[in-house]
Amino acid sequence: MRVTVVSDTHGKILSVFGPPEPSGKATLTYVPNAGERVHVLDAPVSFERRTREDIHINLCVETKGDTVSLVAK
Repeated sequence: MRVTVVSDTHGKILSVFGPPEPSGKATLTYVPNAGERVHVLDAPVSFERRTREDIHINLCVETKGDTVSLVAK
């Protein structure tokens, strides 16, 4: 499952958004505040059928070089 994640510079998840619907309608664009980062990431396979709330509570954003991923806290 791909999700849009807003995090701080330390990897703490601030918000999780589901994938946009392919409806062709206009969507809102999130503009991050200072110190926030926005990424579209794949949730770990074990989170495929879990809620965005579970992702928010149990995962964090990890950056290693140019690679950004969702990992367990």
